[in-house]
Amino acid sequence: MLISALIIFTVASIANLTAMPLIIKQLQKRNVLDVPNERSSHTAPTPRGGGIGIVGIWTIGIIAGLFLNLVDGDGFIFAALGGVITLAFLGFDDDQKNLSPLLKLIIQGGIAAAAIWFSGIPLTTFDFPFVPEHVLGFSGWVFAWLWLVGFTNIFNFMDGANGLAGSQILFAGVAFSILGIGTNDAQLMFTGALVAGAALGFLKYNFPIAKVFMGDVGSLPAGFLLALMVLRAAEGPAADQVTIATPLLFIWPFLYDGAYTLVNRIIHKRNPFRPHRSHLYQRVMVAGATHEQITTRYAAGMVVCACGGYGMLIFSDRWDAFIGLFLLGVSVILSVRTVLKIRAAMTIGSNGK
Repeated sequence: MLISALIIFTVASIANLTAMPLIIKQLQKRNVLDVPNERSSHTAPTPRGGGIGIVGIWTIGIIAGLFLNLVDGDGFIFAALGGVITLAFLGFDDDQKNLSPLLKLIIQGGIAAAAIWFSGIPLTTFDFPFVPEHVLGFSGWVFAWLWLVGFTNIFNFMDGANGLAGSQILFAGVAFSILGIGTNDAQLMFTGALVAGAALGFLKYNFPIAKVFMGDVGSLPAGFLLALMVLRAAEGPAADQVTIATPLLFIWPFLYDGAYTLVNRIIHKRNPFRPHRSHLYQRVMVAGATHEQITTRYAAGMVVCACGGYGMLIFSDRWDAFIGLFLLGVSVILSVRTVLKIRAAMTIGSNGK
């Protein structure tokens, strides 16, 4: 299965490396550009919609895998395929027309509900290493729905620095693929390797200097797919081996930043759905960090957190709480340190020193 994953990853990477120049040319020709505004971190109009390459390569790969019997056509695969394609069309339309946030949320909610129904993988237990296990009934379907809709939007909001979203897809995809190999889940292996390879091909044109942005056409389906893979890992064939904490750590840097920002805006009575620059990575950017510095730091965190997830899987149960609390503690410390540094810089600037 390892050789298969490497082949899938390599073919997807080469395919998207080849496709991206053509995609960029077409986006420029159709004038699908991200024009800078007061919240932008770029200064020149840049093609937006490079996520078409990631979604296209992943979709073609899944369909080819089904025809070649490399992957089974179970509920998870069809839920992922339908959700990714639908959200890609929604995202591409939004990239060109700036659709109503409420309309997008309604459509995302419908897609999430259909995905949970067809995949048959709601949350069955609340099982974290540092809290008592709690069996969920019908509420498990509700929590799974909230999770899919919530992380889809978190991922979309986090796509704001060169290479940042692409790196999360790459490292999370690799982590899920390895997990699929370790738990003998061919669907998870195939899906993760395919999206990771497609993301690597995209990153060549998005980092460190962005020749194209991912756009909602890529970020919405990518966030949905990663969220669905979390459910598959925790509630699929290897549910007796994997707790929900392990796959959550594969996407922890994005999840923590998004959750922190949401809670922070609610506490300060600010509308969390309005466009803003309150994410931790955005605050660091405003303070003067470059795109390359931000993405490199987050990428390092992605690798560390993925290793922590595997640690929970490999070591005995008594280490799970230590790993979870350690990574949570480090996240809190780094976020507090970031906020304090930025406030100090703002104070110095306001005093004219």
